[in-house]
Amino acid sequence: MLEYWVWFEESSQLKRKEKLAMLYIHRNPQAIFKAMHGKSEARNVLSKEINRARLICEDCLKKGIHIVTMQDGRYKPCRHFVVYVKGEFLQGKSVAVLGTRNNSLEGVWNTNDICELLVKEKYVLHGGLAEGIERLARNQVHSLGGNAHVFLSSGIGAVDHSRQNETLISPFPGERAFPTYGFQKRNALLIDWTEAFVLMESSEISGAYKIAKQALKKSKEVYAVQSAYDSMSFRGNHLLLKEGASPIESSIKRHFQSLTEDQRAVVNLILSGPISMDRLIKRFRNVNDLRANLLELESRGLIAFKGDGLWY
Repeated sequence: MLEYWVWFEESSQLKRKEKLAMLYIHRNPQAIFKAMHGKSEARNVLSKEINRARLICEDCLKKGIHIVTMQDGRYKPCRHFVVYVKGEFLQGKSVAVLGTRNNSLEGVWNTNDICELLVKEKYVLHGGLAEGIERLARNQVHSLGGNAHVFLSSGIGAVDHSRQNETLISPFPGERAFPTYGFQKRNALLIDWTEAFVLMESSEISGAYKIAKQALKKSKEVYAVQSAYDSMSFRGNHLLLKEGASPIESSIKRHFQSLTEDQRAVVNLILSGPISMDRLIKRFRNVNDLRANLLELESRGLIAFKGDGLWY
């Protein structure tokens, strides 16, 4: 029966509304296939499609990928009739941590704090593999031993599944990448399968803001961090709060209270934008103290030195 569900999802013979109507009449994809196969003009195309569906099922079986259909007890309502899952569904309230790819230091601190709370409360992180906030949240939850469902914009087989307490989910079989189209499908599935959303840091044109806005329209539980500064990188957050999201206060001021005066000066410089070591040395004459402060701040996950030679 699984190959008929895969055929039904992948088939180009019917539009989604037509599929829903035929599913209502025939009850299952196998009956729909037999009804359509009886029409001589469609037989060749349908035969090719069902053979491809069988190959997909065989590949999933070899790789330990679950094919979750509408008739599966693990299925949640969404736009897809079939979803591909590698790993086991993890128990706990699902929370998506969303944000820009070009996050600020404030975004890092807030994301780390939110992730600590998610793990403590045994929530399941929902997110993806994009750079910035998504990747930061995934790595932080993993380092703390928490659980995560990772939603892919590519085929389910395109990503290595090696992390414990992590499950991969995709609307696509195989290993293909789907630029733009893949993110649209992934984001729709993420919205449908997630209970709560937290927008950490986002501009008004960011995909993260658009996901959170769509979730708000669907009456999902949506939160947005209020920046401690009037930063352009939080404009999406400000808009979302005006549109009805619940506010979360930025934790950056609390972090500042635990820092020395020199450490605060370093952080304030980095908050204004990524900065090189040379510029920091010009600002702070005592190089040994500067290095010690940078190491302390980095060890606490408050700043990071990246491959472009800048402190963030």
